[in-house]
Amino acid sequence: MFAHSQDRNRRIGRWFGLTLGGCLAAGPLVAGENAGSQTDIRAYLVPRTQTTLSAHIDGEIQQLMVKEGDTFAQGAPLVVFDCALLAAQHHKAAMTWRAAIDKNKVIQRLAELHSVGTLEADASRAEEQLAEAELKLQETRMRGCRILAPFAGRVATLTMREHQYVTTGQVIMKLLDHRHLEMEMIVPSRWLTWLKVKTPFAIQIDETGRKYTAQVIRLGAEADPLSQSLKVVGEIVGDQSDLMPGMSGAAYFLPPAAGVAVSSTP
Repeated sequence: MFAHSQDRNRRIGRWFGLTLGGCLAAGPLVAGENAGSQTDIRAYLVPRTQTTLSAHIDGEIQQLMVKEGDTFAQGAPLVVFDCALLAAQHHKAAMTWRAAIDKNKVIQRLAELHSVGTLEADASRAEEQLAEAELKLQETRMRGCRILAPFAGRVATLTMREHQYVTTGQVIMKLLDHRHLEMEMIVPSRWLTWLKVKTPFAIQIDETGRKYTAQVIRLGAEADPLSQSLKVVGEIVGDQSDLMPGMSGAAYFLPPAAGVAVSSTP
């Protein structure tokens, strides 16, 4: 019985060795690539431009001009803060600067008449400059009382509500440009022998059931050595008004050398 068990183990070992040797001879597998002509590659849509907006000042949110899902134009006000305190500080700085200007004019005139010394005249001039610098600082803070849209798009998420107090740097909302979409996908790095910028392909979006013409616009900067894959970015050519970020689908490429379509399937 012991001899029978040893013989069975030897047969299993020979089978495992042959199987492993065959796999190594075939070369490493690429993630997402099946044996044969079909290549299972998924593509998903992402906004070309997106950002998160944070508070520039400490203060209470007086009004949110948009809600989640709303569209907005570039430069439109999105958030308004309660800036009564900052406005008072700005007014004080403006008055201080004007007083410093008037005082410096008198001191400089007296200096011309040799009624005051050079040191006092220089100190008066510096006082005016300091008052002007403080006013500019307050003006900069006042600009943080409103947050304007950096580009046209839609509100993806809101993390704050009206009348909440926020601190500088705290995230208020996430924005994205829904009008200009790109698609990202991972392809075998061996495709670099023929895949170039402006290579045309088609993509069928699952959510709409439609097929769209597209082209490659960027290739990844490096290939993944483990999976032998590469990130590729493409864009829809033509109308994409029925699409939105997060949609996904199957891309279809035609390698020139192969002469047959290499496609991705859901």
